[in-house]
Amino acid sequence: MKNKDNYKTKSFGYERRRKRKVSLPALLAIAQTLCFMLKMKRLTKKGILLILSGLTLLISGISVLFLISGFIYSNWIVSFSFTNNTDSTIEITPVGIWHSSEKLGPLPLSIGENPSWPTLRRTNFKLTKGDSRTFFFDYDDINMDGIVIKQDDFYGYYPVLLGFEKDAFFLKSLKHLEPATPEMIESTDSGNNWKLWTFLLIGLINIPLFIGLLRSYLREKSKKRHANIGYT
Repeated sequence: MKNKDNYKTKSFGYERRRKRKVSLPALLAIAQTLCFMLKMKRLTKKGILLILSGLTLLISGISVLFLISGFIYSNWIVSFSFTNNTDSTIEITPVGIWHSSEKLGPLPLSIGENPSWPTLRRTNFKLTKGDSRTFFFDYDDINMDGIVIKQDDFYGYYPVLLGFEKDAFFLKSLKHLEPATPEMIESTDSGNNWKLWTFLLIGLINIPLFIGLLRSYLREKSKKRHANIGYT
């Protein structure tokens, strides 16, 4: 009898490889076409940049919609604060159980309640003695379980029970922490959003770039048209 999970995994992997094989020749064909047109002087460098910028407008649209959604979908955002009252500098990672996978992972932290854009960082927040930090996260897809505490090579766990109102947690001593499991420690090694924000920034920067290139292209085209009319 076939293992359905393995079958799905293999099928999914095959589909991903097939998409990569299809997309790579398409990108190479586009690049070769643009290089050919540049050599034949049918396109200028500005024209090629305009075409590439136009192809990237889809990313720009996704970026704009994503940022707008941060002002709309903020009903599921809750907050809590954590204060380090120990004599040591610690690093903390708020974690929870995801509904979809039932696995432990970093919380989907946001910069605030509104807008609720995701933070660049989700793990290993440094707190010195007496320092406090407020966190915001979307609890729609995850149940907060606790906070992983790191101090040098020591890992401990601070379990929490979070309500829907603002909560404040205080760590007085590292001795009273529960021992952190390998799964808890592993959750502190991932979860940053730099790839997402790089994608968004590319889309946003492309908007004024495309507008500038388009205006320049239309201006040059208008000059050529007027020059041809004057010549005739």
